[in-house]
Amino acid sequence: DDHDPDDDRQSKTDGNDKPARKVDMQRDVLQFVKSGKLLTGKPGRTRYVDSHFLRDLDIGDGDDWQRLSDDEADRDYSIVRSAAPLALDPLTGALMSPRQSLLHMYPNHTEAMSLLRTHLERVEPLTKILHIPALTAIFQTAVSRPADIDGKAESCVFFAVCHFAAYALTEFECTQIFGPSLDRAAVMQKYHFASWQSLVNVKFLKTTEFMVLQALVLLLMPLGNVYDPQTYWILTGVAARISTRLGLHRDGEKQGLPPFDVQMRRRLAFQIIPLDGKASHHAGVGMGLPPNFDTQSPINTNDAQLWPGMSKPAEEQKGATEMIYCRARSHIGRFFAKQGKLMMDGDATETPNIEEFDRSIDVVESEVEETYLRYCDVVDPLHFLTICSARSAIAAMRLRIRLAQDRANALPEAERKRAWELALKIMDTDAAASSNTSLRRFAWHMRSFFVWGSWDSLIFLLASLRKNNGALSPGDVNAAWTRIEATYTHHTELVEQDRALPEAVGRVTLKAFEASPPTDRFIEPNFITTLRTIRQSKAIARAAKDAAATPSLTDSSTITSPSDLVSPGVSNALESYAGTMDFDMNADYNAGSADDWAFWDQMIRDYQALPDLGQAQFGQQTF
Repeated sequence: DDHDPDDDRQSKTDGNDKPARKVDMQRDVLQFVKSGKLLTGKPGRTRYVDSHFLRDLDIGDGDDWQRLSDDEADRDYSIVRSAAPLALDPLTGALMSPRQSLLHMYPNHTEAMSLLRTHLERVEPLTKILHIPALTAIFQTAVSRPADIDGKAESCVFFAVCHFAAYALTEFECTQIFGPSLDRAAVMQKYHFASWQSLVNVKFLKTTEFMVLQALVLLLMPLGNVYDPQTYWILTGVAARISTRLGLHRDGEKQGLPPFDVQMRRRLAFQIIPLDGKASHHAGVGMGLPPNFDTQSPINTNDAQLWPGMSKPAEEQKGATEMIYCRARSHIGRFFAKQGKLMMDGDATETPNIEEFDRSIDVVESEVEETYLRYCDVVDPLHFLTICSARSAIAAMRLRIRLAQDRANALPEAERKRAWELALKIMDTDAAASSNTSLRRFAWHMRSFFVWGSWDSLIFLLASLRKNNGALSPGDVNAAWTRIEATYTHHTELVEQDRALPEAVGRVTLKAFEASPPTDRFIEPNFITTLRTIRQSKAIARAAKDAAATPSLTDSSTITSPSDLVSPGVSNALESYAGTMDFDMNADYNAGSADDWAFWDQMIRDYQALPDLGQAQFGQQTF
């Protein structure tokens, strides 16, 4: 049968039957985004991709993405080169490793107090999951009578805090605290092992202790760029499952718990959600929450209003408190998730309405400005970080709904320009925060993209440049490259990390530069030269590896030419973000099309119906 179903679809768009085309397109979108994709690689290896972030970077036939994934899985991302197996495989250690005394691992008084001070200044303002008086007491006991806490939950918290504090230090600061004999890597190695072993000592996989879960979450937070994405996703999943065992998904106030416990449980729950969501995001899978999740956001109050044994709930405060960053994040995240739920529950015959969603976003923007940002003092680093994060999140919501409309070929040119402006604004916010000297104390948090929408904006700009058909003026092109160069300057992990995602983004960056180079300079930017050098060296190394593994060089089917080393699909991986192409929603995913996976499609998938808290995008927000 030579009949092409696309002919029927096209016929619906002819004449005056435009609504039918709209209905058909939206049905295609909804069907398209509700299924993931199974990639196959080396014999016996498969990988399921079910989140927009990695599916956006699909490279056509999937082979090159899976090759990158296989290469990543074969690398050693362990934080240390240690003979201790637990440091490399914490779950195996949890199941098989015996208890070990860690008395020899405790720091002296000066070192411990320096680490505690670092945690309080740099980590605690962004996490807010520990009771500081109790933490101080743990540290005092640890340095004076370590045997009193060794092998107990307190030791887990102690070493997790030491590990996180070491992560937040610079190389120079580590040398000042520990002397020239211990560099930052050695300090991290020490407390990484001690943290996991302390968890093994208390049998954390079986635990029902709240303090043990606090320690596990604190340990996992800084390890997102240490473990490979798949391992990290498994580990954050362990934390999520333990939290369910402890009942953190049910609001403590409704369960009759003491007021102090209610607030601490809420704080921890609202850190686990984005932690596991971000891990799911980068692992390429969807995130799920228990269907009966009803935990409320922690109240806006200072720590001084909370203490064990308090008989009455603390009162919600108006204005800026120590919780301002965490509260603003959860406020926006909850709203975004609710809006996504409405999109999925709405009529599939209607494309997202920009004006309607903009009005909803106006409401939450006003709430955030009135409740939090109006009280912020830009001189205060935490307040400035909150302002940058919240406003970029609002811009990201506006950008994403426009991309969703663009996906249905229904975005007016004026709104497409607005999307471009929003992307530039988000990138400017990231650059402003990254270059602000007052935020250096939070550098650990800003080493990777932390502003909500940064990845989407970068990808949108690159794809637009890559597909530029003359719609972008020289000024637009130059403005975009100014932001992209700043991004590569502030986020060196884009070229330093040997992982699939940065490599794919780097390839598209080169393609975008070839298609639409800046017109205000004659010398190639350093980051482009670096990316090209990395790409060439990897191609040579891969060719050598493939040649060594080839059974017979006379078999033409196994000979790899230089042009075959880089799949055209990879270079076009982000083209779909440009919003300037036609899409065949019935196309075979393995047909080599670079347009198979689009950001706007998966955006709907990310907001599948959940309770009021919502699910995917709230879990994946990172600011």
